[in-house]
Amino acid sequence: MLLILYEKYLSALKRRSSLMEKILEHQVAAVELQQILSSSSSSSSSSSSSTAGNSCSSAAAPTLKLQL
Repeated sequence: MLLILYEKYLSALKRRSSLMEKILEHQVAAVELQQILSSSSSSSSSSSSSTAGNSCSSAAAPTLKLQL
């Protein structure tokens, strides 16, 4: 009986660890995306101010797919 409870406890710990790892991966991806968007935003604002009067097209912002 005690062994069964211990196995359930270990299983729950492994599940929790896996979920925490996925959360951490998503947080890292979110920070990376935020950095990309902020650097893209700052470079596009500086390039648009330096090319005033010229029509220029900017590249689409990169997208990120998060798996749940």
